[in-house]
Amino acid sequence: MPLAHPTKSLVILHAVADSAQVAEFGKHLASLESGGLLRVWDGGDIPPGGDREDAIQAALQGADMVAFWVSPDLWDENKDFDFVCNTAGLIPPTAQVVPIIARHATSWGALPFLKQYAANAIPKNQQPMPTGNKEQEDAWMDEVARSIAKKLGLRVPKLVATRPFWKRITPDGRLSAVLTVIGLLVAIVSAYLAYLALGSGNEGKPATSNAAERRPDTGCGFPLHFVQDTLYVLITRFEDYENESGSECYGRGIERRIDQLVQSRKMPVVFRYRDDLSPNQSREADRLRDEFHADLIIWGKLRNAGPDCKADGFCLQFNPSDTLIRYVGGEVRKPKLDDFQQGIAASDIEQGLINMGGERFDDWFVGMFNLKIGKQKPELFVIDEGWDEKKRVQAYLTRGGIWSSLGNHKKSSEDIDRVFKIEPQNAAAYFLRGLSKRDSSRHIEAILDFDQAIKIAPENKLSYFNRGFSKSMLGRHIEAIADYDQTLKIDAKFAPAYYNRGLSNGRLNRYIDAIKDFSQTIKIDSTLAAEAYSNRGFANGNLGRHVEAIADYSEAVKIDPKKDWAYSNRAIAKYYLGQPAEAIVDCNQALKVNPQSAGAYNTRGGIKKDLGLYKEAIADFDKAIEIDPKSSESYYNRAVSKHFLDRYHESIADYDHAIRLDPKLIDAYNNRGSAKHSLGNHTEAIADYNKVLEINSNNTVAYNGRGYARNNLGHYTEAIADYDQAIKLDPKFAFAYNNRGIAKSNLGRHSEGIDDCNKSISLDPKNAEAYYNRSIIKYRNGQYLSALPDYCRATWLDPSKWWVQYLFFVVLGFGLVVFLWKFKPINRFLRRLFTRLTTRKTT
Repeated sequence: MPLAHPTKSLVILHAVADSAQVAEFGKHLASLESGGLLRVWDGGDIPPGGDREDAIQAALQGADMVAFWVSPDLWDENKDFDFVCNTAGLIPPTAQVVPIIARHATSWGALPFLKQYAANAIPKNQQPMPTGNKEQEDAWMDEVARSIAKKLGLRVPKLVATRPFWKRITPDGRLSAVLTVIGLLVAIVSAYLAYLALGSGNEGKPATSNAAERRPDTGCGFPLHFVQDTLYVLITRFEDYENESGSECYGRGIERRIDQLVQSRKMPVVFRYRDDLSPNQSREADRLRDEFHADLIIWGKLRNAGPDCKADGFCLQFNPSDTLIRYVGGEVRKPKLDDFQQGIAASDIEQGLINMGGERFDDWFVGMFNLKIGKQKPELFVIDEGWDEKKRVQAYLTRGGIWSSLGNHKKSSEDIDRVFKIEPQNAAAYFLRGLSKRDSSRHIEAILDFDQAIKIAPENKLSYFNRGFSKSMLGRHIEAIADYDQTLKIDAKFAPAYYNRGLSNGRLNRYIDAIKDFSQTIKIDSTLAAEAYSNRGFANGNLGRHVEAIADYSEAVKIDPKKDWAYSNRAIAKYYLGQPAEAIVDCNQALKVNPQSAGAYNTRGGIKKDLGLYKEAIADFDKAIEIDPKSSESYYNRAVSKHFLDRYHESIADYDHAIRLDPKLIDAYNNRGSAKHSLGNHTEAIADYNKVLEINSNNTVAYNGRGYARNNLGHYTEAIADYDQAIKLDPKFAFAYNNRGIAKSNLGRHSEGIDDCNKSISLDPKNAEAYYNRSIIKYRNGQYLSALPDYCRATWLDPSKWWVQYLFFVVLGFGLVVFLWKFKPINRFLRRLFTRLTTRKTT
């Protein structure tokens, strides 16, 4: 019997103006509804006079997906949309929220509510539904339906059936395909003959510069998908575009002017003039632009157009595509709908004596070209030396910023130098050059430029912020924090400053302050929340608040499930809470997300090392080193694992590598010294401990290790001096007392040696070595009976030596039996007992 699947619930919220489109879209989900797999609610069944808010609230309860049919009408005086956006907890936390980009709506991505779900938008290319062509509309709706079904985990619905091509091109749909093909062939041949006839009629005529003749208007033919290195422009006609003589003006004049600009500057621009298109409002212009896949459409209105192609008022407009706006970032400023220019003639248009968006038409057009093409190809960025100084300065700054963002800091500097020749005290130029140097890791030079930018424009928060960033990268965290403080004085809600200040506080071990900064970041900016949660978790972990750390890391991976290092750090926190199995699961998840995460391998290896699984740990460290051969931590951890397996030569080689990568890695020197002890290389071990004490003269482990090496070399007095220093630094250092005791005994000071062992045992009652050393010293001191219990205790505390205890008791027991055998009563009793135990009973 097949398993039953629960019915999924889809709620579509839309404007009244889009009801017909939504109803048509519902047909594309009909197969899922009829199969009981999906339940769709779009508000169409709310009875007249019914409470819409109650109905919407009821529909949203238990919804698996909430889809917003995006169009300009969705939020324009739409109470339903406002109700959903402004009512907290209305949408279930488990529901997917998906914007469906149905109609052109430039500002939808700027709305705070929809912006947070922009990554879920469908279609993936965020192209609105094409209009005017039923087949294209069906294809668009099918794609959206498939995407919704996939997101809900349902089987993708079949495409909505459309008439076969041969049926669509015949009147009754009943002619055979053969006749259809014949008809097509006849049409093609006729078109070719007509072309030959037109060609013969034009013989002997000179070539013309008319743009329309060089670019035959057979439809726009713009690419369906966004192309980065070409600007596509659709030009439409105005209401009155011909005079009494039938000559062309206005729209054709704009086309000719663009053609002149494109030819003279050799710009990669494709433009088309359509005299059959004449939008008279912005919404219609948007529709046409999207239908023809243009980057922007040029349209407009005339007031009192005369027969001489001269208008009393000429209002020139343009609408950029949503895709272009997202590509360039932000919004493109458009002219006002009532911005009429007076006394414009066709000749004025062709000469570029018109304005667009408050600037000369030529400058506007070059600006639009720079906006799109120059973003990725600054070598094509157009700067006219005839522009006024202010405009040239801005253009050089813009191009310099583009070069910098592309990593070409040499070219960026050249543009900034051109700015300084015009304006030596330009704060923006200093700021931009500072950014370029910052990105080149030339932080000292960057700070000098930011200093100048701040001196000229002290209220620019970004100059303080970026100067703080460069200081952070140089390790000057206290100075960096001062800059972040100044940034926040100017703008108290600038989340990146809180975040970076939190990082600097963390570097200074000011974890409480860091937690406050990351908490503020989370509160202000959701885009930084995943990083802020991760770093707050790290700060909590360093304070020993592992439960809170786990909660933070969990929030981070909830927001960004691909944040592998959050899983790795959560693993560490779980391990500290005594959850090694769960910790390894987190490491495995980190590696599933990112199989090349050296940190995750290193963390998992560290956990296995602490669990005594040294061979498995070594395999993880091998992988970490393969991915990141410059990780001193991985080499160090692998060395420790080999050390525990008594593979001293291999461990020393790894300690060597770790030290080469980090010459101040104290633990590596100490452990390398210990490994050399085990190989009897005490002189070399002393050199390692000396290096530690050069780095940190208060390192008790190094004093103890050097004392041990000196003791083994017979330098007992020097050894005792080292142990004295270790104990002075750490009066509770049990091993130092123990080792000093045996050194004193080596000098014949047995009573003092016993006192040191007593002190070591009082500090660490399970210190097997202290009992063992005390037994040796007592034996040397003639305290044989007292030495034996200490020896027994030492062997018992070390499970690997239990066999010694068992052997001792076996020998002792055998000796006792031999001793008692000579007494006749006992001899007789033992014989009878032995006979009884070895004689088999009979019946």
